[in-house]
Amino acid sequence: MENYCRNPIGLFPIYHNSKPMCFYWGDRDVDMSLWQWEECDIPVCETNCTRYQDLANETMPYCDELVEPNPDRMAAVSVLMTGGVGIGDDVENMDVDVIHRTCREDGRILSVDAPAKAAPIQILKMAFGGEHKVTDPNSAYGEVWSTHVWHDRGSLYYGVLFYSENKINDSATPEEFGLSLNVGTDYLTSSYSSGMADASVLSAASSNLSLPLQDDLTFDIMYFSPLLTANVNASGEKVAFVGDLSKYVPFSRGRFSDVTFDGETLSVTSVGNVAALTFAFVSADGNVEELTVTCPGEEEWSPDVRLETVTYELDLTSRSVSFFAAGGGEEGSCTYTIEDSDSDGANEHKVGKIMSLLLLFAYISR
Repeated sequence: MENYCRNPIGLFPIYHNSKPMCFYWGDRDVDMSLWQWEECDIPVCETNCTRYQDLANETMPYCDELVEPNPDRMAAVSVLMTGGVGIGDDVENMDVDVIHRTCREDGRILSVDAPAKAAPIQILKMAFGGEHKVTDPNSAYGEVWSTHVWHDRGSLYYGVLFYSENKINDSATPEEFGLSLNVGTDYLTSSYSSGMADASVLSAASSNLSLPLQDDLTFDIMYFSPLLTANVNASGEKVAFVGDLSKYVPFSRGRFSDVTFDGETLSVTSVGNVAALTFAFVSADGNVEELTVTCPGEEEWSPDVRLETVTYELDLTSRSVSFFAAGGGEEGSCTYTIEDSDSDGANEHKVGKIMSLLLLFAYISR
């Protein structure tokens, strides 16, 4: 055990002065007095070290603090569990960047529709893979969990795949990873760690996927956004709503109350400020454009509508974006810049044999 302070009160006082201890061998059919045990190499609180010098012996050294090795991962796990969670650090120890990834500006956690749970592929590996010990509470294959968010009145499925310390190198179907993607629909994948830099298309025709192997304490989240076919031309172009990739759940319904698509217009309704609203376009011939949209400008936006409902409409015919606030608030058009990836290749995102188009829809929050 690592050298942190423990309080041994109530722990088998008959054994060696109540020092922290643990059994390393025992059997229900053997008298407990014959079980094998040893002391833990760990200091006793307020005996070998103190947590409160001003309340105890001022000459006693402070106990080492038990620090979460990856608070970013723990925050992501807390968000994906959908339970009653909150900020646990003292004010002076809060990591503002991590906190911002969890919630919107009024403090509401931006979560998923259902708690993340172990994917079937992990459960099967633990049961039949040959590496996992049934006495070990931790998976020998790492953790792979799946969950989702529904949009457009429950017709558009957005998948979320969390994985940490992954040791599963198999290619498997989305169902084996616990995802219920829309049948016959291609999906665009993005990730928490890389955003759109490693974006790829998961084809409905050949839908197997695999996850990269990971070191200890590492994690990532993969996002699955349905690719929707535009009917305004015959080019076969598809568009996807990716969301706000600065959050652990970029398309949470806590932020985006509605996402609808009628073949010509993609409408997104948000509550509060959106730092970067991302869409992706994939053309049938592999042509890639990158559009960065500023909507509305910082000077135009009124702080009075920071948490009002705002709807953004992307017209696929004119490639124009407009916005309007609920209740007759501000409204207007958005400006954007277009850069063809053929110009310098700097904004090119390769997606196997298909290419992705990133539309960055930036709303500058104050």
